[in-house]
Amino acid sequence: MNDPEIRQLLLKHLTRRKWFEKEHFAEEVALQNGLVRADVVVCSSRLECFEIKSKSDTLKRLVPQGWQYGLSFDQVNLVCATKHLAKAQDLVPDWWGIYEVTDYAKLQLIRRASKNPEVSVAGMVDILQNHESIELLCKKGVNRGIKSLSHGMLRDTIDKNCSIDEVRDWVKTCLRKRNAPVRLTKNITNDFVSSSFA
Repeated sequence: MNDPEIRQLLLKHLTRRKWFEKEHFAEEVALQNGLVRADVVVCSSRLECFEIKSKSDTLKRLVPQGWQYGLSFDQVNLVCATKHLAKAQDLVPDWWGIYEVTDYAKLQLIRRASKNPEVSVAGMVDILQNHESIELLCKKGVNRGIKSLSHGMLRDTIDKNCSIDEVRDWVKTCLRKRNAPVRLTKNITNDFVSSSFA
């Protein structure tokens, strides 16, 4: 399966969650103004990232991507083709969730994601665009001389003035405004989702 097919398979699985109606899905979410992109982000009570590695992908970028995800998201999951599974398990932290995309086009849960011990205010700010960071600071009453600040300086200022819960809520608000609802293609059916998720 290629990346778009795996993405649709994953999204179809996520719609089976009991709290699906309260969640928002965003694709290709830029971090650090585009230096890194998260394939799929789920906004619910937490910020959850899914990184997809198809059979035609390599794992060369997984470590630097993973470092950024570890700062920015409450939970992180790798969704990978069978050929990457053994190596990927050695590369990602123990708290990452891992899903295998089998050669029979099924998702198999290998390991459930647990709470990220490394997530930080500064890391979550990396999900925001500069104008969104400025708007957050203005809401906090910090508006003097901020419009010309770089991303790094905005990140440091928010880190000093906002709690992680405030930043998480703001990130979710911004992603909902920024991204149209994800649509599922009709050719992905429940038959593709392994019963291990039920």
